[in-house]
Amino acid sequence: MRRLILPLLLLCAGPALAGPLPTKGTPYDQARKALAAQGYEPFSPYSSDGGCSIGREAVCSRFHETLSCSGTGLALCRFLFVKGRNAGFVVTTYGEDDVPLFRDMKPLSKRDLLSYTSD
Repeated sequence: MRRLILPLLLLCAGPALAGPLPTKGTPYDQARKALAAQGYEPFSPYSSDGGCSIGREAVCSRFHETLSCSGTGLALCRFLFVKGRNAGFVVTTYGEDDVPLFRDMKPLSKRDLLSYTSD
């Protein structure tokens, strides 16, 4: 039942994706390409390394859309994708490698999207 609810929530609550969603464990660079192919652009909300922890600089410098990246625990990182000014997602990854692994993605509310994209 739970497996049915999450896709329905994403369909109803957030921007629609035209292709398949990346699956958990997919290398982030591949998940990033899949989102870009659907018209979602990586978006950098910071002019520098913003929320990058010590030891995660390689991820933050390689992927300019990094919102935050922790250096401990599961080594979770969050990345921002937008499609125009009306749709966006935050992608969460895990893993200590320079290319982390896709964990999940959550749609942004319009208010949250504006907080990242407004000048």
